[in-house]
Order: sequence, then structure tokens, then C-alpha cells
Amino acid sequence: MASEGNIHSLMPNKFTQLVDIFTPAYNDENTAASKWFKVDEKETFEGIPNQYLAEYAVG
Repeated sequence: MASEGNIHSLMPNKFTQLVDIFTPAYNDENTAASKWFKVDEKETFEGIPNQYLAEYAVG
């Protein structure tokens, strides 16, 4: 699992099929304009399994 990247989270209440429309096309311009976050997977957020704190990664 990546420790740094562009993140989003969805929690459906029932089975869901999803097309990921959140990810821009991968090219140098879009990558430079994206916001990147560091995710600390050592401790869960408020004890919720698979939920972690993310910090904006500058630069």
C-alpha cells in the first residue's frame, strides 16, 4: 500500500460498483497540479479499521 498519494474515500451502505472519476489523467501537468498527502498507517483514525490520518505533503 502506498504511503503517499492522492486520496479519497467512499463508504457505501450496500454493494456498489464504482468507476473512479476522481483520478485525473496521468501526465506531468496534472501530476504537478494534484494535491498529495502522506498517510500514517501506524494508527487508525478514531479506532476505525482501515481509516488513517492524512497530512498534506507540501512540495
